[in-house]
Amino acid sequence: MTLDARQQVLTLGSMKLPATLTLAALSAVMVFGQPSENREIPAAEVGSRIKIIGSLGKPLGEKIQITGTFPTRPQMLANPLALSTIDGKPPGREIQIEVDQSLHIEKGITYTLIGYESGGFSSAPAWAYPEGAQPQQPFQFKTFFVPVKVVEKKQP
Repeated sequence: MTLDARQQVLTLGSMKLPATLTLAALSAVMVFGQPSENREIPAAEVGSRIKIIGSLGKPLGEKIQITGTFPTRPQMLANPLALSTIDGKPPGREIQIEVDQSLHIEKGITYTLIGYESGGFSSAPAWAYPEGAQPQQPFQFKTFFVPVKVVEKKQP
């Protein structure tokens, strides 16, 4: 795997891809792409040479302002926020994101937050469970929002 910085192209075997990939696209390339020797990405390259685009449509770690409320039908997230705007614009689809536990999201409150999207692996690999036990969720990469500043917190 190589990255041509002038062209911002990631090369996996004979495939040339944009250097900025969504996590889903990167996963698809890794699973369905080239032979196994081309399916590994050194962790040190993620964030420096390879940008992962989060569920908010921006690279992880980029400054983002979001507005939202506790969802009426929350997904299985520990501290969910249903977004009404991302950087002042409607998201165009329903987006719920888990907010880092440093800020507890309360029902009935509209939050405007400045922060960034980050991510990490959740659950544990299947091999780590006792024989015959199955994890509730697969070992997977998840993103979450890290609030740096509460711009506004109001009741509608």
